[in-house]
Amino acid sequence: MADRNAIENVLASWALGYDQREPERMAECFTSDAVMTMHIGKTETMGPYVGHAEVMKHFTDHHAVQTDQRRHLTTNVVVEDESDTEASVTSYLTLVVIDGGVSELRATGIYRDKFVLDGSRWRIRERVLDLDLHY
Repeated sequence: MADRNAIENVLASWALGYDQREPERMAECFTSDAVMTMHIGKTETMGPYVGHAEVMKHFTDHHAVQTDQRRHLTTNVVVEDESDTEASVTSYLTLVVIDGGVSELRATGIYRDKFVLDGSRWRIRERVLDLDLHY
């Protein structure tokens, strides 16, 4: 069985790393062969970003142009198709943005992640983010 607590910790660690602009923390969450794709409002696709460096570049490029404070909330975590070394994980994203002293709901969506046990640590090998609307 997959370690649900460890998997949820990776999800939270990625969100914290992004929101606190800690690329080292985010980087620990993905395998070296990670792949990420974002579908935005069923009208736009970003990626796939292939390999750890491309995935991380996507995040750090966004950091370079963001002036707001983001809070990624990951909820409704469902672990399926699990074994001792792999798991499919679906969860909700709620993105709150604080800008100019105002807090607003900016985006909602669904993460569809494939986790693997990489050495002694669970990491994301594949991430597909389906955003409900453009953010």
